[in-house]
Amino acid sequence: MDTDEVISEIGTAMENLLEKDENGFSWDLENKVKKRVLIDNDLYHLYSDREIEEQMYWYSLFDDPELTEKQKIGMLRTLIDKLTQWTEIELSDDVLLWRKHI
Repeated sequence: MDTDEVISEIGTAMENLLEKDENGFSWDLENKVKKRVLIDNDLYHLYSDREIEEQMYWYSLFDDPELTEKQKIGMLRTLIDKLTQWTEIELSDDVLLWRKHI
């Protein structure tokens, strides 16, 4: 499974979460997760607080063309960890196995 597939799988799981509970991933929580992903991977300098808080969905973090595959993997690790910690998201076994083995 590559990073794009993991992002897609997380997106599907996020849609399912929001269908079950529209408050399952609030803007405040999304901003908290995005900041944590960037901070934990020393990438906070890429975006201003305003961009993070007002103009960006979680998956947009991965759009920067200068991100390396290694950086994306680190970001996805943090994203998966925080989503499973802070939400009721149900990630696929494929994503959880990917996280375990990277």
